[in-house]
Amino acid sequence: MPVYSYKALNAEGSAEAGVIDADTPREQLDIALKEVCQKDGASLRTPVSDRAVSELKFSECLPPSLAVKVLSERMTDAPATVKTLGRAMKHTVMGTP
Repeated sequence: MPVYSYKALNAEGSAEAGVIDADTPREQLDIALKEVCQKDGASLRTPVSDRAVSELKFSECLPPSLAVKVLSERMTDAPATVKTLGRAMKHTVMGTP
């Protein structure tokens, strides 16, 4: 079974990584969606790129970890995430899985 790895940010802005075992990209998506929907949507944060950190007006004055945390908080809409994760999902597959 192929193994897919992922990286994400937790609520504190720290990087987390994990592994998903799946035979197909469709199975990988199903597993990932199930895992995300089981999480507290308010704790999920938007990932921040190195470029976004470097383009901050005062990026040289902030420790990188604080810059990532601040940007992630600003870009995250926790109430909308909670609402979205609570909705029913419909999968549409085009072509072969």
